Amino acid sequence: MAIDGVSRELVEAAKAGSYVEPENVTEYNRIVRDYLSNPKRLEEEGMNGYHYAKDNFDRELLANKYLNEIKKALN
Repeated sequence: MAIDGVSRELVEAAKAGSYVEPENVTEYNRIVRDYLSNPKRLEEEGMNGYHYAKDNFDRELLANKYLNEIKKALN
């Protein structure tokens, strides 16, 4: 990933990828080759991202959390 800021923080929190400075061709090359030679890592980080998104951005889950906060505020 070559986007810094919130996107980078999400990917790092999820353990779902690697950050590369946008202009650093050598590091891009190293990271891509590492993924190509390590498909297990690629699969693991992909699953990490899937689970992180499911656990943190699922609409039903978020709606339930929101409702619980409203209920707490009303009591």
